[in-house]
Amino acid sequence: MQLYAQVNGIEPKFQCDIVSFCRKHGESAKVTVTFHLREDDYKFIPQLADKILSGKSEMQVLAGETNLFTQIKNILISAVHNTGKGENEIALSGFLTNLGAEPYLPVRRVLKAAHLHELLEHFKATIFFNNSVGDYLKTLKFPDDKKTNHIQDGLTDFEMLSSIVKWHNHSVKPEDALLITGDVADKRFKLVWAQDSKYRKQGFNTSKERSIDPKDPNNAATIQFGRSANSSLHLMEGLHHAGYVSYHIRHGNFDAKFWTNWAIKNLPLYYKEHFAYEIIDTLQSAGEFIDWKSWIHVLPKNELLHVSDRLSLNPWFSTGIVSKRDQKSEWMEVTLPEFEKDDNVLDVRISTPYSGKKQTGGLHLVPEEGSEVLVMKSNNWMSPAILLGNIRNKQASVNAPFWQLEDPATWDFREMEMSVKKMDSKATENFTFKSKKHEINGTDEIEIHTSGVKAKFDNKNMNIS
Repeated sequence: MQLYAQVNGIEPKFQCDIVSFCRKHGESAKVTVTFHLREDDYKFIPQLADKILSGKSEMQVLAGETNLFTQIKNILISAVHNTGKGENEIALSGFLTNLGAEPYLPVRRVLKAAHLHELLEHFKATIFFNNSVGDYLKTLKFPDDKKTNHIQDGLTDFEMLSSIVKWHNHSVKPEDALLITGDVADKRFKLVWAQDSKYRKQGFNTSKERSIDPKDPNNAATIQFGRSANSSLHLMEGLHHAGYVSYHIRHGNFDAKFWTNWAIKNLPLYYKEHFAYEIIDTLQSAGEFIDWKSWIHVLPKNELLHVSDRLSLNPWFSTGIVSKRDQKSEWMEVTLPEFEKDDNVLDVRISTPYSGKKQTGGLHLVPEEGSEVLVMKSNNWMSPAILLGNIRNKQASVNAPFWQLEDPATWDFREMEMSVKKMDSKATENFTFKSKKHEINGTDEIEIHTSGVKAKFDNKNMNIS
């Protein structure tokens, strides 16, 4: 039986020497194939290069007529070796994904959600999670309900999901950390617990569905210790690489039926009730047979995996157009240009230099509908987007400095002292003063004019004419 690899759009199937299949906790399943390009195959190198450079390459791997893997995407050349016999040994690597939506295209949209579960529902074509994770996510509520918007501005779905998970892990205990991993069975990314302790509470370590066993139970696995070039674990304490126990299983000749049940399961998995952090399978052509071996790297019980808690998110700024306002509300809606049509309205909290002792007073100025504004969101995902100010995009009607309000305005002061060198006040219609006691003081003279009467006061006399 022979191993083959075929790249979409290239006619021949390349005979493979070795196929490696790596499933690692927190990463997408990865397939690497190694094959020889002989002189007759050199004419296909330009086609192979074009496919890889296009970013749309796809590969499938076969054992005889049996499909081992289909739709291996994001293919890269991971190694090239000249054998010196007129042949080049080439290794191609790619990720095993078959997603309903393309997770690697940049998107610009506003995501509205009341809690973390609802936020991740925006990515349901790309990611899924079991009930245990889902129930937990519903408890992580945002303080402003659905008005705590999140902005995906030019990030791919995968980048946005990674940012969400990184933010979550920064905010919780290590025991509650989450990871995104590739899932072979469902062919989407999967959101999973990072730590073994969560799975043990759910009985994963004794569940038949989450346990793996070799084809021949009597074929005992060889136990190995120490580090490997393929894998290392980062413990929560310290920055060193930790050793681990690795089980090495020789399955013997390839069995297509058993392979299907074995390979379709993705992590988390358990071997002998030990948490399997990484599983590497190799298939190697050996004449009429295919030799199959597996390495299963496991963790000690209750060991904590290191999960990065560094936030790389930067504050976000953008301009937009006010699409909805209310004269009393602390919220307004801003439409963001060039965002997805149905996901382009951002809920924005109005900011002010002073909001009063009860947060209901102070200075309250709300930009008009249709006006351009500058908005921002900090890297704290619990915080709302806030208004930074109006953007003037037309010439002012009066020279600076000036203050012009077009709507009726209310001034409410408990007590005010005002001192000006010169002041001209003019009302085109009515000018009314109401008070219990009204006092006007002038050190030299005071004049009051109407259309027909003039009153003049000075230090000694009062004249009315």
